[in-house]
Amino acid sequence: MTARFLKLCSIALLIGAFIAVTGCAKQAVAPVRASEPPQTMPVPEPTPAHEPVAAEPAPAAEPMPPVRAHVWEELYSEGQPVAREFGMYTYVLLNQDLKRDEASQKFLELVEAIRSTPHYDSGQVSTEDCRQINLFLVPYDMGGKLNLELSKRLTRKFAMVARTEKLRGKLAANPGPFLITTPYPLYSLTGRHDVPTLYLDLTSANTAAIREIVAIYKRRLSSAPVSTEQQFTSVRMSVLNTLLNMDDCISIVKNSYAAWIE
Repeated sequence: MTARFLKLCSIALLIGAFIAVTGCAKQAVAPVRASEPPQTMPVPEPTPAHEPVAAEPAPAAEPMPPVRAHVWEELYSEGQPVAREFGMYTYVLLNQDLKRDEASQKFLELVEAIRSTPHYDSGQVSTEDCRQINLFLVPYDMGGKLNLELSKRLTRKFAMVARTEKLRGKLAANPGPFLITTPYPLYSLTGRHDVPTLYLDLTSANTAAIREIVAIYKRRLSSAPVSTEQQFTSVRMSVLNTLLNMDDCISIVKNSYAAWIE
């Protein structure tokens, strides 16, 4: 009886030990749950930077339309206001004092040719008509004499507002005379861009050709618009200058020969 009881106790102990061991094993091999990744706050998408808006280019100046007539008026100061709005303003300039030289003689001849144009009379021309007229402006003083100091100042002002190096160089280096045509008075050109301008440098012109050159220049202003800053050129004017220069040379040769044979 005792041996059987001991045997049963041993079996019970073995079963208990087995259960204990099995439980520990299960606990040891229990799967470990993977830790969930930490939740992160969503990062807002960067706001796209605004691309710089390119500045719109300044509108190109409208071409200077041709005119139908020409008048002239005395210019007494740089800022002399113009009573009417003309289609064109042509400045008659000399970049030196009056001397006994060829440039001064050409300037006097140029002024006389311009003065053969009708003088501006506000009572005879309507505002609408003025927009189709070119106004020649000749520097004078209040005593009725040509004002060369004013003429030189105006020449320097044009050199300051000129857009091309070619015109600036001519106005700085040459005595002239010059004809410079713009759609606005000189005092209102500062700050304007791409102003159409037509100019003529008469430094190399033959004095005898001045009156005809003025007539050719007037016809150019009346025949086609001016859209850029450009120097006036004309085949007829070039041929005329060449022929007159040749004639001057022939006269010089003739006079020299006549003096030599006497």
